[in-house]
Amino acid sequence: MNHPVLMERRGQFETPGEAEALRAFLTPLFDLTLMHDAPVSISCHARATGGGLVVRLDAGSLELERAVGAARRGGWDHRLVLLVSAGSCDSTVREHVQPLRSGDIALFDMARSFSLSIQRPASLVLLFLPRSTPLESLPPHGRHLPAEDVMNGLIVPPIRLLADGPAPLSPTEASALIDAIALLAQAPPPDAPDRLTDLWALLDACATNAEWPPGRMAAALGLSRTGLYRLATSEGGVSAMRQDARLRHAVMLLLDPSGPVRAVADVALASGFASPAHFSRLFRQRFSLSPLEFRTRVRYSGEARLDPRFALWLERGLNGVAPS
Repeated sequence: MNHPVLMERRGQFETPGEAEALRAFLTPLFDLTLMHDAPVSISCHARATGGGLVVRLDAGSLELERAVGAARRGGWDHRLVLLVSAGSCDSTVREHVQPLRSGDIALFDMARSFSLSIQRPASLVLLFLPRSTPLESLPPHGRHLPAEDVMNGLIVPPIRLLADGPAPLSPTEASALIDAIALLAQAPPPDAPDRLTDLWALLDACATNAEWPPGRMAAALGLSRTGLYRLATSEGGVSAMRQDARLRHAVMLLLDPSGPVRAVADVALASGFASPAHFSRLFRQRFSLSPLEFRTRVRYSGEARLDPRFALWLERGLNGVAPS
């Protein structure tokens, strides 16, 4: 099994129609919209390293949207650390627009909706980090770390080393950098209650437990059952959110290279699915791989800790889904 670790694509699009190949290529990550009819030049360079995926995107006059439920279409529920390496862009989370300037960092949860608007030529570094533990708290979503922020000063150097390093790092060195960035980019305690974030955190903690019906979840959040269902509407409903959490739990069990080699049926039951066959069907629909294929790819990658979702995306790029 040959795992790609590096991919580069460049293209100039004279019309929106010519961007269809790029749009298809980026679909697991973002929905792409070109802002103007004028020609647009785009360069995309991606490398899987240390268990993460580093993508450098040089472009302008486009919008990248992460729609509600996008993770259910492509299986990408990663944490995202965005560095504006040059130029500027705007991020939008829950209708709040945050200007991002050169040197700024923004932190996102790919399981939730947001958008990036790049009106003028800019260079972005996107670092995708898998969730590391089955009960990991939600990543910060939309948090802005300006260039002068102390935490920014700790996170930017290792990202630049991963993106622009003069020589490839060893798997151990790359993994250490990825782990350090993931630790630094953890979510701080919230300044104010956020019921939706609380609901996601509760689902991550109890989705595998059948003793947590909606009524109990509502009570834990201080809501009525009606209030719980209303809160979950924007994310596709309580059942869809619970299924997301269970599949996320299964992925993290399969991604753990240090854990035991579990049978698919054991992963299904440990993740809250009563039927291994039903779990396998849902898993393949979400991630385009069976649980067995997913586990095999993880084990085969060894120290590289290559997430199979990254590998599939890189394979698509290398096979010419995007213009070169």
